[in-house]
Amino acid sequence: MPKRPAKSESSTHWSRDISKSLQQIANCLGYIVAHANEMKDKSDADKIPILWSLGFDRNDIASVLGTTAGTVSVRLSDLGLTKRGKDKNGGRNSDDKDRSEAPE
Repeated sequence: MPKRPAKSESSTHWSRDISKSLQQIANCLGYIVAHANEMKDKSDADKIPILWSLGFDRNDIASVLGTTAGTVSVRLSDLGLTKRGKDKNGGRNSDDKDRSEAPE
């Protein structure tokens, strides 16, 4: 079996830079969504499932809203939108669940 070429140090550094830049863009978009005119009257508790349905993880949601990942986890759990284990919708694993089903 042929050997895979070793990743060069510069390509690894480049990948990290791209990944960091994409994360910064995602955080900016999340901030825009959370602070849009239609969202100004919503509480952070109401914004959490919306950001979750857009694909943000707990840490990103917490960062955008200025709260903790634990607070986000509790709200998602209360809504039955946890990633693993049984949720409140018939015991389906929420990995199989469409994130767009998050309540607003």
